[in-house]
Amino acid sequence: MKIVHSFDAVDKNEPLSLAFGYFDGIHLGHRKIIEENNKDLKNCVVTFDKHPMDLINKDKSPKMLMTMEEKEGYLEKMGVDYLFIIHFDSNFMNLTDRQFISLVIDNVNMKKMKVGFNYHFGKNGRGNADFLRKVSKEEGFELEVVDEYKIDDERVCSTAIRNLIYEGNISKANKFLGRPYSITGKVVEGKHLGKQIGIPTANIFPDPVKAIPKRGVYVTRVTIDDEIYYGISNVGINPTFNEEPKVETNIFDFDGDIYGKEIKVEFLEFEREERAFESIDELKKTIEKSIKFGRDYIAHKLNY
Repeated sequence: MKIVHSFDAVDKNEPLSLAFGYFDGIHLGHRKIIEENNKDLKNCVVTFDKHPMDLINKDKSPKMLMTMEEKEGYLEKMGVDYLFIIHFDSNFMNLTDRQFISLVIDNVNMKKMKVGFNYHFGKNGRGNADFLRKVSKEEGFELEVVDEYKIDDERVCSTAIRNLIYEGNISKANKFLGRPYSITGKVVEGKHLGKQIGIPTANIFPDPVKAIPKRGVYVTRVTIDDEIYYGISNVGINPTFNEEPKVETNIFDFDGDIYGKEIKVEFLEFEREERAFESIDELKKTIEKSIKFGRDYIAHKLNY
């Protein structure tokens, strides 16, 4: 996959299929827009370097289900040929719907355009599917407007998934995503309190842009140097020790030195809410129960 930052950065003679959207999380609905079966066309995704709300009203800008780096990696695995990451600034935001489309068709050989049913673009979001249907006939490109994607009569969208994550309903969030929600980070040295009680943890601080699951303990899958492990992870501040917010993971059957390594923690199932403990002994017994829950889940219920 080639990453470019302007529409004039590719060969204008190459026939392209372009999927437009921010695609936060690349959930099952997004995949219906991005996937392309026409092998004669280069499959392309057009997105922005920041969420439009960052510019419109940063206080209302949502936390992300994916960092841009995660998005790039996932789209490459999907087989996307070109990823257009367009810089979103006030000048771009104020392009009219017609100016936006002209910018595209004047610079690339767009044979097909793919958007979601609720896609809006151009100044004040005036551009929509009806406008695109008209323009596609005038300009001679194919338009595919993808209907909303539902599971059990519920619409799959980034906002719904984000709310499920905040509620701790990680299994349903994963169902909508089509894969486990994950957080990636470098393992940092902590106070070694887990090691002192015989339950060592790998601690990572989530990227500030990411949506953080509800505080509590989860069954997790951990990737270290492309190797897969399982464990339990506590998300939160660990009120017993009054520490900073982080994800701390007890990795089953692993005792390697991974300080400074980047690991990926995928959340599979919520086990219990975070709480303070009156003693270290009570904390240890509760963690041991969580470990048993995690091992039982992996042995009997794991579907990933």
